[in-house]
Amino acid sequence: MEPPRRVLFLVAKVPKQGRSKTRLAQTIGPEKAELFSKACILDLCERLADAEFIDERVVLFAPGEERDIMDQLLTQNLRPNKILKWDLRPFVTSENTDEERSKGLVFDNSKVVGLGRGLCRALFDCVKDNGECQVAFIGMDTPQLTMDALQHSFSLRESKTSFIIRAKDGGYVLLSVRSSSPEDSARIFSSISWSTSSTKTGQVAALIRAGFAVNEYHSEFQDVDEYEDLVSLKSLLDEYSPSDDICPRVRALLATGIKEL
Repeated sequence: MEPPRRVLFLVAKVPKQGRSKTRLAQTIGPEKAELFSKACILDLCERLADAEFIDERVVLFAPGEERDIMDQLLTQNLRPNKILKWDLRPFVTSENTDEERSKGLVFDNSKVVGLGRGLCRALFDCVKDNGECQVAFIGMDTPQLTMDALQHSFSLRESKTSFIIRAKDGGYVLLSVRSSSPEDSARIFSSISWSTSSTKTGQVAALIRAGFAVNEYHSEFQDVDEYEDLVSLKSLLDEYSPSDDICPRVRALLATGIKEL
């Protein structure tokens, strides 16, 4: 029996002034928030392109009509061999199609809201098209996510198991599930309050209700939503030596100084 396909989704808004990291932009300004978002996306795409334990890498972007902007960001800043490792896919929240219903492939997402609707659709399509998969979702605002943490997320040995890495603000920075049933998707993302201090707790509860075993990483990570988060990220990255190849664009941006950024 072939091992399940290992798929990584990098969830990202297309960087744009006035839309990128809006809470952070209130402090550092929309132009600099856009630059930070671009640096995060590029650093993650570059580093994770070389992860041999991943079979498929997808930038799950929104809004869907701005594919050209996201494509241009990658093609103008990454080497061709890195770009070829990534697919671009719009973040969509559509219901089941008539064809899916005719095949009995139906999910009920009436209790799935906000971000969860796009994650639900992505997971549903992935398992529907490939059979059993290990699927991991990460955000673009944790550029320092380690390869060790990501590799752990693809080490699920049984179906109906999951892996989650908590964020310091009560959310989570990574969710990985191993599933063989497309219908699991709506149950996994049901009844979750997004962007709150209880998001991770709600996600774990939803996984348990869906019959998934939950494994948690031993450490938490700082995602960047507020100015204080940016300060914490800079302090963390300053601990690395200049020769360490982690977040080079983000580090270069932060090297100008937080106030000057």
